[in-house]
Order: sequence, then C-alpha cells, then structure tokens
Amino acid sequence: IFTIDALFSKCQESTTLVIELVKRYFFSGAVGAGATVVCERGATALKQLRRDFFQTVGRVMNSEELAQATVEVQDEYSAVGRLVSILDVGSCHGPLQTLVDNDRDLASILEVISLDLCPSRPHVVQADWLTYSVDEGSTDVVLMCYMLSFLPDGYLRWHACHKAAVTLAPGGLFIIMEPKRGVRRSKWGHRWAQILKLTLGFHFVREEQRTHTVVLLFSKPVSGMNITNSFEALNFHD
Repeated sequence: IFTIDALFSKCQESTTLVIELVKRYFFSGAVGAGATVVCERGATALKQLRRDFFQTVGRVMNSEELAQATVEVQDEYSAVGRLVSILDVGSCHGPLQTLVDNDRDLASILEVISLDLCPSRPHVVQADWLTYSVDEGSTDVVLMCYMLSFLPDGYLRWHACHKAAVTLAPGGLFIIMEPKRGVRRSKWGHRWAQILKLTLGFHFVREEQRTHTVVLLFSKPVSGMNITNSFEALNFHD
C-alpha cells in the first residue's frame, strides 16, 4: 500500500525514466561492433545482423561488409526526422502523454497513445489490452508500467507480452517497469528475461534499478521472432 505522495513520486520517476530510456535508445549516439551508429537501437540491430550473417555464411563480416551493414542500419533504424510512437499500456491518468504533449521539444520527437482499462483522464483511451485491436509492427515502443503485476495469472501476463511482441516494429523497444520487491522476489527480473527471450524471441537489452522501480528492456529482433506457446513460471508473485 502506497501513500499519495509515494505514488506521485513513483509516477514522476517512471515518467522521467521512460523519456530518458527512449531518447537513449532511438536518438543518442552509441558505438557498436567497431562502427559508430546513430543510437542504441542501431547498435542492437547491427549486433543482430552480424550474428545472423555468421550463422548463415559461417564467417564474420569483413570491413567492407561491416561498413555496408552500418550504413543500412543508420538508414533503417535512425529515428532522426520522425516521431517515435509510444504505446503506454495501463497508463492510468496518462502522465507520460501529458508530459510529452505539453513539452514542445518532446512533442517534436515523441508521440504517445495512452491506454487503460479504467482511465482517469479523458485523453486516455479506454481499452482492454488483451482484446484491443492494433496493427502488427505499428509501434516503436510498448510501455507497461506497473501493469503486468495487476494481471491475475501467468498466462494473461504472457499474453500481454505476446501482444507487445506482435505490435512492435522490428528493432522496437519493450519496456517493463515494476516496483522493487523484497529479497525473496529479487530474481523475478532474471526469470522474466529468460522466459520472454525463449518463448517470444525478444532480445534482452538490460535491467536497470532505480529508487522505486525495476526496469526490464527488450528489443524486437530485426530478423523476426520465434514465438512459442510456452508461458510456464511467468508469475511475479513467486
């Protein structure tokens, strides 16, 4: 049980963190695999392309092939000059959308759609994510902030993540944010990372720890996903 002040603090921290993560992933410069690319998303995509090349051809890329792959990644996965679309699932009163819509600089690079089963603000779309109709590969970012742990069982949580996988564009970012838990539940992030990687084919980017929040970052592979129907052990309450 949280006080109003604690909930407000968690909301502020989460909203600021999402902006930071998205800007870093889609816009900030990064270095990947010996070649400079435009962003963390590009570095992740280049790493996957190099891995696929090795598995297909049986050798590593030479310098010319790497340079060509880097150019292709820059052209395909740079978000410069366009809006990055964010689907905020289970957003309650839509604080992320409010922040972006009221900041000219953020509104020039980000576009947020907020969904909630029982929204508390008119700009939040009333929708059940598990039955909501959304086009495949239509979104750059799917955010689930303090949402998955409200679902009553492991299958529904897995199904929610499966829908995120389908909705994301290749190279898209899936952000799971949940409150910090005690020592007994401290390994839930690792368990989820393994299961989503094995059953949905997500690439696990990293885990981040903040004051109130644990964040899991996943990217959708640029070469497609190998999805199975296994969802055993997907339970935050273990």
